[in-house]
Amino acid sequence: MKKILLSAIIAMTCLPTIYAQQPQRDRRAAVTPEKIVQRMDRALDLTDEQEKELTALYTDFYKDLKEKKQDNTKGSRKERKLQRQEFHQKMNAILTPEQQQKWADIKKAQLEKRKAKAERK
Repeated sequence: MKKILLSAIIAMTCLPTIYAQQPQRDRRAAVTPEKIVQRMDRALDLTDEQEKELTALYTDFYKDLKEKKQDNTKGSRKERKLQRQEFHQKMNAILTPEQQQKWADIKKAQLEKRKAKAERK
């Protein structure tokens, strides 16, 4: 009886350690330029040409980020901000004014949702 009880206690103390060592699933790894553009297409009703241009734009943007991350040359905060601004200018050049407004509203709603979620924590 003592052996069974001791085995159960050991198993219960080791169990949290085993689960703590399992790798966490990276949610951002599943996000691809194609998925982003698909989401934009559902929300903004993009043309085929817009889809191709936006996919290329997002692919280039993420490719640059990945290269800088691998080289450990992320750059200063100011440089990254400028890079994002250039990206948004190019994206706005592709979208129509109505689509730009709708996308801005979607992004604003997402930001508010994240802020509300952060406040709950």
